[in-house]
Amino acid sequence: MRLKRAAVVLTFTLLITSITGCVPGGKEDDTNSTEADAAGGEKVLKVVLDEPPTLDPQMANSMPSQTILYHLGAGLLRMEGGEVNPDGAESYDVSDDGLVYTFHLRDDLKWSDGEPMTAGDYEYGFKRLVDPNTASPFAFFGAIVKNGAEITAGKVSVDEYGVKVLDDKTLEITLQYAAPYFPSMLSNGSFAPARQDYVEKYGRDFSSTADKNVYSGPFKVKEWHPNEALILEKNDQYWDKSAVKLDELQIEFVKDRQTAFTMFETGEIDLTSVPTLSIAKYKDDPRLFQFHDGSVDYLKFNVNKSEVAANKNIRLAFAYAINVEEFAKLRGRGSLEAARRLVMPDVSGVEKTYGEEYPYEMCPPAGDEAKAKEYLEKGLQELGMKAEDVHLEYLADDSDGAKEGSEIIQERVKKVLGIDINIKLVPYEQVLEMVPKGEYEMTMSGWTPDYSDPYTYLELWMSDSAYNDSGYSNPEYDKYMKQSQELATEPKARLDAMFEAEKILLADAPCIPIDVRRATYIKSENIKDLDYYFTGYGFNFIRTDLK
Repeated sequence: MRLKRAAVVLTFTLLITSITGCVPGGKEDDTNSTEADAAGGEKVLKVVLDEPPTLDPQMANSMPSQTILYHLGAGLLRMEGGEVNPDGAESYDVSDDGLVYTFHLRDDLKWSDGEPMTAGDYEYGFKRLVDPNTASPFAFFGAIVKNGAEITAGKVSVDEYGVKVLDDKTLEITLQYAAPYFPSMLSNGSFAPARQDYVEKYGRDFSSTADKNVYSGPFKVKEWHPNEALILEKNDQYWDKSAVKLDELQIEFVKDRQTAFTMFETGEIDLTSVPTLSIAKYKDDPRLFQFHDGSVDYLKFNVNKSEVAANKNIRLAFAYAINVEEFAKLRGRGSLEAARRLVMPDVSGVEKTYGEEYPYEMCPPAGDEAKAKEYLEKGLQELGMKAEDVHLEYLADDSDGAKEGSEIIQERVKKVLGIDINIKLVPYEQVLEMVPKGEYEMTMSGWTPDYSDPYTYLELWMSDSAYNDSGYSNPEYDKYMKQSQELATEPKARLDAMFEAEKILLADAPCIPIDVRRATYIKSENIKDLDYYFTGYGFNFIRTDLK
């Protein structure tokens, strides 16, 4: 179940930055601030974000889309600051086996045009996601519900999907397997309710303009000017409209980060990301804030492409040769942290974070040259080769950032192991086509979580995962991952199983974690109660206020 950016191969043109402390999510708050005078006019917040490719909730598969959809829809539940809160459903029950969820909707739910919302609207949205006729790029997200994958594959009718209306205010959802993180997935736009009459009226143009959809969330679309701006306004039909302080949210689309930053400095906008090269200059500015965006980047080998990439000892030699601290410093300039494992430690554990409860390092962050050479020698003996005979092709996109990152890896591997890496640069769109087809020996990829749980990172490497283009397969790994599904009602045993799986994966080294991305932004001092988090929505402006 994955999102977006889906196993996105890194462009390394990162929208990242840095400041005084790094947290998984948080809230910028000034409890001593004075409220804006009631007679001071409308509260309008102006920000720069990436333009969403679509605002169709069931067709979205990017973080820019999900961030906007988070504000336009009332999911059954809503993630806020790392916690799951009621939204369209005021309560829910879970069966003892963790498979069946029964959601009880609020009595006062309405669409932005005043029409009442029903359980049927949620059912329609869920089924539309996995229906092969929709051809949603994010249909796999619905595979967590019973028969989802089979429906998308055309093997089962959409009527067999595990979503059932019990009455207008009650919705029953049966999962394919028990997943304790399922509630945290429900604020994702893919599971938003949808109005069937609008979908059928506009077809593929549904949601393409402000008037071709209706909205169930705290905001609605007022204007959308492609390549320029998206303007959201408060939805006065939203059940919790009193919590929404902003009258309008103006989102500017400015591709050049330095231009956007200049707009902030001149007061034209209230919030934007900070260009990497400006981090050092503004690192002590109190208006800066930073959080992990959840993305972990890793070097990935295609074990089916060549005997060199298939050799575990050669891969481990790479793992110990690469100095990830040096990489983060040289490539990120303050916008990256060295990664020591695949699962970002900030995700939820049983009582604390996963990283706190299951500490682990694949390799020393500075590398270990002696160990790297030991693994290299073993691998060369198995291959019957000398180091100078080993050649690997590194597929990267032709952006400056990706080129720089690949050259850092190339230089380090040559220095420590004496192995030549041939860098193949192609347009980013071509990389996205080649990698899923397995047309690479090694490449840099990244993953951003859809929910706060280790499973979102680890499911990618199961033998039957649709996103496992590396050819990696280990029955022991699969065993522990499937165990984690079966232990869904036993939180610690479930995480124990996933921890064992992660250790197996890193010991096999089909991937080498390289860095964790930081998102660094700068905001106006007038902004208060700004919520941000590493999964699900990026920014949450629902309760944001202006002094």
